[in-house]
Amino acid sequence: MACRDVRHNDDGVTAVFADGSTATGDVLVGADGHHSVVRRKLWGEGTVRPATFGTWQGMSRIDIEITGTTRHLMISGREGACGLMPAGDGLLQWWFDVRWSPRDPRPAAPPAELRRRFGRWRSPVSDVLAAAREEELEFFGHHWNKVPEVWGAGRVTLAGDAAHTMPPTLGQGANQTLEGAWALGRALAGAGDPAARLRANERARYPHISLVSRLARRNPANWRTPPILARLVPETVQTTMPARFSNRLSVQVG
Repeated sequence: MACRDVRHNDDGVTAVFADGSTATGDVLVGADGHHSVVRRKLWGEGTVRPATFGTWQGMSRIDIEITGTTRHLMISGREGACGLMPAGDGLLQWWFDVRWSPRDPRPAAPPAELRRRFGRWRSPVSDVLAAAREEELEFFGHHWNKVPEVWGAGRVTLAGDAAHTMPPTLGQGANQTLEGAWALGRALAGAGDPAARLRANERARYPHISLVSRLARRNPANWRTPPILARLVPETVQTTMPARFSNRLSVQVG
């Protein structure tokens, strides 16, 4: 059932559904995603904004060298960014990040538009573009919201994209949702006032979620390291920095 409204007081929470029915409980967790009804009830409208870039993504049988490896390439340039990741069984997952606004019209022929934009890029990008077919392509416009220090109220809290909508730049949307569910479970297992436990959990999670969200908002489609600087930075920095960063994202909830 679709949730249409949330009512809460010091004693509990009631969810109101589209068919007029209701459900009442001690705590309500709004895990209803990017278009969260619960978040709009708590924060109001307009808190999720376009992230200024979107992704054309596909998965194809493309017989090139990287498809049979365990390497993942991320290539950026003035036109945007391209990612290539072997998916097993001869499949290659590939995507192109480009600047985007919700007002932009959809191209009449997406593969042709990608070839026009990235056509000067060398192999393996040129090989992928040559093999790309429209029926394999999907477009995802990305969104983002600034995470407040306290994102719930009373006995209501948020989880996952409802609390922290973010682009997939760091692959952290699902990871932070899983970590958040674990932390929320620990918080609610403790003794004391449920509302106080929810606020303590939100404050404990805030520094991590806020940092991850702000970093995920940045993408090679929107910024680019000048070539003269890029040549001075070892390629391994691209993999070692995220690894070190992720090890700092542990959360302690009392």
